[in-house]
Amino acid sequence: MKRTIIIALALLLATSLAAQRKGYHTSVSAYSNEHNISVEAEGGLGSLLINNKIGAPTKLGFDLGGNVGYTYMFNEQSGVHTGLTFEYIKSGYSTPAASSRFSENPITLHDQNQNYDGPATIQTRTSSIDENYSTLMFSLPIQYAYRYEWFWLNAGLRLSLPLSITGNYTYGPSTNGIVYFERSGVSFEMDPIPYHDDLNTGAQTGSYTAHSTGDKFRVFCDVAIEFGYRFMVDKTRNQSLYIGYYIDYALNSFTTNQDMAFLTFLNKDDGSAEAVFNGALNSSVVDNYKSITTGIKVYYNFGLGWAY
Repeated sequence: MKRTIIIALALLLATSLAAQRKGYHTSVSAYSNEHNISVEAEGGLGSLLINNKIGAPTKLGFDLGGNVGYTYMFNEQSGVHTGLTFEYIKSGYSTPAASSRFSENPITLHDQNQNYDGPATIQTRTSSIDENYSTLMFSLPIQYAYRYEWFWLNAGLRLSLPLSITGNYTYGPSTNGIVYFERSGVSFEMDPIPYHDDLNTGAQTGSYTAHSTGDKFRVFCDVAIEFGYRFMVDKTRNQSLYIGYYIDYALNSFTTNQDMAFLTFLNKDDGSAEAVFNGALNSSVVDNYKSITTGIKVYYNFGLGWAY
């Protein structure tokens, strides 16, 4: 997918250059205005980078976005660009297994060597963790704008507010085992002793909310760079088309709840226990995550006011 997007963009830019560049030596003053309004669209690769990694356990996805922008030019070549952006990012997380721990007291165990009793640590191992995330993001870019003949560049920072992050999951079976007796100090880490088969669970599917602005206010601070080729569409109306690449990479990360286990057991009124999955982005299974988006950007520019 990544190779296809890059090749498609290269062909698009090459075609535009071949069609427009031949005999083209018009200065930037032909279609630069003091005030500019733009309607923008972008699409390509996008993802929440789990533990800040582009590779495993992160599953790269796609990004689609739209923007209404404003550019103020101080002179023929320099200005400032801002706007309002909404985008949708689809990505995921995958790992072979995840472990959760809880304490149980009392537990008595007899084997052929000795008796063990008292409080113990129980480990639950869940296999085949696979989560897919849908992220809705609102962003505000603040960028330096550079224009020279056919070339354009916007570079600076972007503040990105995740409005919501929803996780859909598929988990393999979960099994429980005693890994440590506190009083005797005996550890069974390498070979947990099976514990309460009725607490074992089969494969699970479901969804959870990993983030919402109603619960917590978090903002990514991104490095935001976009550049490419531009050409006049309607000189009399000061309208031009911009085509290029964009990349937005978060400088900061969101830390997950390191005190929350991936799987917990809730006691029910009938004395049984119910397994509750908290999700990777809400638990200690994942340390942190940030965002990245990159791909093709196209926008239509309307020049207003004084023309340089």
